Amino acid sequence: MNRTIQILYVILIFSLIPRVGNAQSSRTMSVEKIEICSIGKVFTPIQLSRFSWLELWISIGSRRSYITDKKDIDWIICNLEQSYKIEDLDYDVYSPAVKEIDVIGFIEYRPITPEIRGIMLLYVQNNPLPEIIWLNISTFDRKSARYQLSDDFWEYIHEL
Repeated sequence: MNRTIQILYVILIFSLIPRVGNAQSSRTMSVEKIEICSIGKVFTPIQLSRFSWLELWISIGSRRSYITDKKDIDWIICNLEQSYKIEDLDYDVYSPAVKEIDVIGFIEYRPITPEIRGIMLLYVQNNPLPEIIWLNISTFDRKSARYQLSDDFWEYIHEL
């Protein structure tokens, strides 16, 4: 099993464990490498839950791009940090499902199923687990918020 798949499994396992506090922001730490993953040769939109997307990504092969050039990393981080925040989410990027309470008071969990184009993993210095960012059609989910994806940013990612 390659390192990326191992890391994604660890992230998914940790997503099921209650967390105390938040992961450190990439703004305060040095990003050493960025990995961008998608299914197939192009960032194909797929309407699946996050777990199902990862299973498909693992089973049929994946496209991966690694960014290690400091100038490119700085450009990406700058774009992420300056992106327009669309909304706060009821979940974070590590959540496999959204907790909902129906009118009677029963708790239900609904899988998170945006149209996923890919994931971006930010490998931060001295942090064993990367920060995960879910890439959607024209937005991305980071931490517990959804942001607008700029045209320049999407073009850059798409050309990798």
